[in-house]
Order: sequence, then structure tokens, then C-alpha cells
Amino acid sequence: MRIQALSSFLVIALIVLASSVSAQEYMEEETDFIATAAKDPQFTIFIEAIKSAGITRTLRDIGPFTVFAPTNEAFNSLPEEKLNRLLNKDNREYLVQVITYHLIKGKHKASELGDKADLRSVEGAPLKLSSSDGVLRVNGANITQADISASNAVIHAIDTLLIPKDVKGKL
Repeated sequence: MRIQALSSFLVIALIVLASSVSAQEYMEEETDFIATAAKDPQFTIFIEAIKSAGITRTLRDIGPFTVFAPTNEAFNSLPEEKLNRLLNKDNREYLVQVITYHLIKGKHKASELGDKADLRSVEGAPLKLSSSDGVLRVNGANITQADISASNAVIHAIDTLLIPKDVKGKL
């Protein structure tokens, strides 16, 4: 009788333990790039730009990719008139180009990026990586926070908005 009770107790204990591990793994599961960036207050303007461009669902569903995500400060460093033109719904085409210029295919941590001098953005234009004084840069923008993990991306916060050459003259 005692052995049967002990066996039942052990089975129940194992079930409870297994379910708590599964629940913990579920809670720690990574969210997609959009959800991850939306939780970070330094990316509110970038997320609003993505929504304005109408590509939120696309960026949730694609990947893996690396995002050089401009911070709010990066957007706010633009002259107000230029920022307003960029975020204007009439300039959606340019906004999509600017956003996709911040993406590259594949998930690349900062330590891996140092080995690549030139990359091609999803937008199609090249991105130049450089490093000095221990700071990694993309097209001159400093990576201020590296390796923010998402289920379909690795996010690197940058301090400057990257604008493709063919869009610069149109804003």
C-alpha cells in the first residue's frame, strides 16, 4: 500500500514538475521582432514608422534577419521638417525603403558582424561596417545596444537613422 501511494505521489510530482518547466519555457519564449521592439521605449518612433509604412505584418512573418534599429534619439536628430516628410503617409514608398535599409538577411550577433566589412540591406543598397575604440558602426551609426534577441531577428540599437542615397534627395 505504501509503495503504491509513494508511486502515485512520484507520478504526480513528475507531472507537476514537467508542466512547470513547460510553462516556464513558454513564458521565456522569444517574441518576434515587432513585439520585442515595441516593448522597448527607445524604439517607439521606429515602431510607429513601421506601422505607418504598413509593413508590420510582413516584418512579423519574415526572417530571420538582423535589424539596425534607430532609437527615438536617432529619429529626433533629423530636422523636424525632414522627419515629418519621411513619416508622411504620402511618402510611404520612401519610408519602406528607409526601414528595409535597416535590415539584413540572417541573424547576426555583433561579434559576428565584425568579420563582415560590407553587407547588402534588404532594401538592396550596401551597408558598410566599421569598428574603432571597441564600438561597432554601420554606415557611421554607432551600435549603442547590441544583440537584443527576438524569435525572427537580432536587433542592434543605433544612434543615427540610415537613409539610402536615392531617398536622401527626395525628403
